[in-house]
Amino acid sequence: MIKFREILGQKVAVMCKKAKQVQQLVEPLKLDIHGVNNQIQSDVGATGRLVNSSIHIQGDNNELIFEKGVWLRDARFHIESNNNRIHIARNCKFRGRVFMKVNGNNRLSIGPETGVGNVDIICGEGSRVSIGADCMLAFDIEIRTTDSHAIIDCTSGERVNPASDVIIGDHVWVAAHCTLLKGSHVRANSIVAIRSLVTGPIDEENVLIAGVPGRIIRRGVTWERPLMG
Repeated sequence: MIKFREILGQKVAVMCKKAKQVQQLVEPLKLDIHGVNNQIQSDVGATGRLVNSSIHIQGDNNELIFEKGVWLRDARFHIESNNNRIHIARNCKFRGRVFMKVNGNNRLSIGPETGVGNVDIICGEGSRVSIGADCMLAFDIEIRTTDSHAIIDCTSGERVNPASDVIIGDHVWVAAHCTLLKGSHVRANSIVAIRSLVTGPIDEENVLIAGVPGRIIRRGVTWERPLMG
């Protein structure tokens, strides 16, 4: 069942099984929405939570989808461009900030059962951040697909730092204080050690990545979620 509310002239879609859930789902989100055809679809249900979170949109044709069981805590979504899409899948827990500014057509997807402790995601210039299923991201993490400012070759006059997607495969653990820059690709069942800087694709699964810049320091490993200490 889909219910609609008018939020500052916007038609905001709130998906729920029972009409009485509409207010419960929407009110914990602080909404500041300007533009046309912006949609928020929420079906977090009884197991989901929306706590101290906000969505700011200045643009058109943007879509945010929160599936069943999603927890948003201290989450901030800043969209100041057009045609962006954010999709957080079932039973995810997300804390952090997402920025999609200036140039639109950006995409953020987070797979089911993933937990994000505290992350800043800067996604721009028509690029994509994809975080797989059953991942664990700790706190003070930065993921960016763009450098935000151009670096120009003095001889050719051409830009040398275009934006590029960031992809994190399924069941990846990113430890605290890590940075993943444009073009990073961490493959499934891998670990990124504390304070590492990933600057490009890592071409193997089941590896431990560490250092600045990040490199493979051990192969043939995986990780488990239960807290050990």
